[in-house]
Amino acid sequence: MKIIFYIASTINGCIAKQDGSTPWSDEESLSFISKCREVRAAIMGRKTHDEY
Repeated sequence: MKIIFYIASTINGCIAKQDGSTPWSDEESLSFISKCREVRAAIMGRKTHDEY
C-alpha cells in the first residue's frame, strides 16, 4: 500500500485565513482535485470536503 501526504499550507503552517477562506489559486485547486481523482480515495476535513 502506498500512502501520499498532500497538504497545502503557508510557511507559518496556516491552511486558511482567520475567516476560514482559502486563498488557493485556480491552478492549486485543480491540482488538488486532480490528485484526489488519481488516488480515488482521500481523507480530508469537513471544510475541505464542503469546498470541493
